[in-house]
Amino acid sequence: TQIREWAAYMAAVRCIGKGDLAQAEALLEQLPDTYKDKKMLAASLRKKQGQAQQAWVLLEQELFERANGIQIVLLHMTNLALAEGNRDAAKLFADTAATVQDALHFSTFSISSASLQLAMAEQDGVRTLALLEKLLNSMTAPWALNASPLYRHLPAQGNSSKVGETLHQSLLNQMQTDPEMQFLRDTAGYEKLIEKYKS
Repeated sequence: TQIREWAAYMAAVRCIGKGDLAQAEALLEQLPDTYKDKKMLAASLRKKQGQAQQAWVLLEQELFERANGIQIVLLHMTNLALAEGNRDAAKLFADTAATVQDALHFSTFSISSASLQLAMAEQDGVRTLALLEKLLNSMTAPWALNASPLYRHLPAQGNSSKVGETLHQSLLNQMQTDPEMQFLRDTAGYEKLIEKYKS
């Protein structure tokens, strides 16, 4: 199956290069949606077909998904380094995640999970509180992706009100009851934050 998919992909690339767009379309349809480079191939085809708007959407979706993937990998690397007691490595991974987030314009609507994990592991109450406030806000506010020039063709995204409220309440409960977050409850500004976001 993998060989057949790779062959269809390469044949589609050649067809696009030769201008045989109908055949390229047929080959594209043979690829499953899970095929790694299908969106990139589709964007190349849409560009050749003069459908620039669709090409932009596909490319921006791909960038957004890959950026998310990088954040997830760096979060796992941060967690593994913390589990091994290697705070220097954990800080490097968390800082890298924050840098990637800024570079790819994520910081306006989300937080770096790796940075939050590190702040909690270090029991840095001020930093943890600041990150949690941004996280609480992002759970219900729409993500204005198209405000960024990197994602200007994508619609605003956000949690549905029901899902956002559920996650919102769950996080508040954890902040108030989790024994490992006692350091946070001892931090100046904690009560004010809870009062602000409490339903």
